[in-house]
Amino acid sequence: MNPADIAGNQVSRNSVDEVVAFISSECDAAAAGLPLSYSETPEELGRITKGAALALKARTLLYAASPLFNGNPLYANVKNSDGKALFNTTYDKEKWKKAADAAKAVIDLGVYKLYSPSPENPVNNYAQLFYTREYNETILPYTFGDNNTFESNYLPNGQPYKGNGKMSVTQEMVDAYETATGYPITDPASGYTTAGSWNGQMWDGLKQANVTNISNMYKNRDPRFYASIFFQYSVWRTAVITRPVKLAWFGANGGNLSDGWPKNGTNCESGYNWRKWCSPNVDRNANTGNAARNYPIIRLAEMYLNYAEAMNEYLAAPDASVYAAINTVRKRVSMPDLPIITTDAGKDGMRKRIQNERRVEFAFENHRFWDVRRWLIAKTVDNGPVHGLNARPTQAELESTGLPTTSEAAGVAVFYKVVILQNRVFKDNHYLMPIPQSEIDRDPNLVQNYGW
Repeated sequence: MNPADIAGNQVSRNSVDEVVAFISSECDAAAAGLPLSYSETPEELGRITKGAALALKARTLLYAASPLFNGNPLYANVKNSDGKALFNTTYDKEKWKKAADAAKAVIDLGVYKLYSPSPENPVNNYAQLFYTREYNETILPYTFGDNNTFESNYLPNGQPYKGNGKMSVTQEMVDAYETATGYPITDPASGYTTAGSWNGQMWDGLKQANVTNISNMYKNRDPRFYASIFFQYSVWRTAVITRPVKLAWFGANGGNLSDGWPKNGTNCESGYNWRKWCSPNVDRNANTGNAARNYPIIRLAEMYLNYAEAMNEYLAAPDASVYAAINTVRKRVSMPDLPIITTDAGKDGMRKRIQNERRVEFAFENHRFWDVRRWLIAKTVDNGPVHGLNARPTQAELESTGLPTTSEAAGVAVFYKVVILQNRVFKDNHYLMPIPQSEIDRDPNLVQNYGW
């Protein structure tokens, strides 16, 4: 290659603000030429719409307004060789207003609505979104053929369920779900307790089913909890699978009767499995049925919560529009309206509420990874021990119960102890990924991100 051609391709980095402006302008230009929907040409469903382009713009502007990119002094010295600063270290409140306006523009299109197929059943009302091919709430879907891959991967790995239990859920995630009162479990008014157990009914994916000996840890929680997580003695398709989920240690030969961690080739370590995404229309025992689902890359609930977050940050204190946006999402699962506790009336308190609402509403949808980074809280929440339940007790623990050590009762007796699963490390340089050295070798004008 001619050296002059090489030099022409060696460009310097644009600033974050320039990149955001470019993405926004491209989304606007695309939106201008795209249809609102493909309702008249159903064979085109899944293609990019006006709403998808505007929703991508809204997400971009929200990220740009967030602390990672808006006034973050950490990146003050990340500059091109000519001295051009790539990160604006001056906080600009108006970026939040732009993000709020962009989210509201999507909402105001009037072509999307929260999916609500079973409003009388808040657990099912939420759960169906994730195993149904729907285009009412989903703004930007990833479409793929009917399949039972999710069920194969995520259902518990015990014999009746015939999944692989590949995803663990941390205790921190479980604890993020409020009780049905709307109070966080750390608030005495929530009614939360870890003592004792209860009997009653629980949605098994197809109908209400009787359950027994459920820990009070899981009593009266946000309906999204029951739609999203398998826990000890929860139930699934009880017309066929007649016993509950058993994630506690149980059985000889490494706990071989447990539905949890002990199975070779599986990954459940925490005493919790994913339930979200699993379709009750799939029968793994009979090896029949498929789910016709989309993966919602962007959905309307995000636009409501984007608007709530952006306006809360823009205003001195949350106003009626902030509460209305977040409560629209909460109403789908019959959760009480905010404000509830005194701190909900202030910016800081409402920020915590909105951040937690995103955590539970978008659980296992690939939002949390990016949210904790753009909020600059990853060094707090992803740095240190993460926890689960005692699904793999020691022999000494089992013996201390005085029960047969291979019995279900012995495993359950020591199961509800919270234990450390991992010790994670998150440093300041982890907020942004490094530019690969191979790219810098090709283009020496590219400056490396902070700390790499």
